[in-house]
Amino acid sequence: MSTTSEAVPVEIITARDVPLGGPRAMTVHRTLPQRRRSLIGAWCFCDHYGPDHVAATGGMDVAPHPHTGLQTVTWLFTGEIRHDDAQDVHAVVRPGEVNLMTAGAGTCHSEVSTEETDILDGVQLWTVLPEDARHGPRRFDHLVNTGDLQARLILLGGEPFAEEVVMWWNFVGRSDEEIRSYREQWNDLDHAAERFGVTEGYVGHDQEGPRRLPAPVMPETPVRARTNPAPVARPGDDPYRPKDAR
Repeated sequence: MSTTSEAVPVEIITARDVPLGGPRAMTVHRTLPQRRRSLIGAWCFCDHYGPDHVAATGGMDVAPHPHTGLQTVTWLFTGEIRHDDAQDVHAVVRPGEVNLMTAGAGTCHSEVSTEETDILDGVQLWTVLPEDARHGPRRFDHLVNTGDLQARLILLGGEPFAEEVVMWWNFVGRSDEEIRSYREQWNDLDHAAERFGVTEGYVGHDQEGPRRLPAPVMPETPVRARTNPAPVARPGDDPYRPKDAR
C-alpha cells in the first residue's frame, strides 16, 4: 500500500482587523470581503469578533444602521448580544443560538453586547439575496442549534453566485446607482423610514454616542460590481505544497 499522497492546493486568506461601527468601536477580524476574494457561494461577509474582554474594550455597540439585499447571520460562542430592529423585534442571542435577519428591500437594526457579558466571542456572516428575493419583505428568525456535544466548525460554501453584486458599506445591490439611492434614502431623516423602517429600543453603552449611524461619503468614482476569481485554488498560494512541485 502506497504511503505517498498528492498535495491538494488550498487558498489561504488572512483576516484583517477593522473597527466595528466606528473608530472607537471594538475590533473585528474580517475575512470577507477582500480584494482577493469577494464571495464564497452567496456568502459575502465574514467577521469574527473576540474573544473580547468587554470590561476593557466596551464590547459591541452598533447604533441603528441599514441593510439592503442581504441576510445577516449572527452566531455566538461566548457572551450575549441584544438585537433591536425595524420589525419591532427585540431579541437576545446567546451562545449556540443564531439570529437570522433578512433585509429584503430594506431594514435597520442595532446590536449591543449585554451588561451581563464578560467575554464576547462570535461571528457575523452575510449572504447575498438573489434577484427573486432581494426586493421582498424584511424578516427575522431566531434559531437554537445547542446540544450536548461541544464542537465548533464554520464551513462556508455553495454554488458560485452568478449575479453581479455591488456591495458598499451595509448595502448590497446590483448597480452603483442603486447603492447611491440607498445611501441618500437612509441619510434623509424625513423619509428613511419609508424603505428601512425605524429601530426602537436601542440603548447604547455611551449615552452621548450617535442614535443612528449615518452612511459615510461615497467615492466619486462609480462602485463597480465585485469580481471573483474562479473557485479553484492557485498553486502559488499553497504553503503546504512541496517546493519542488511549484
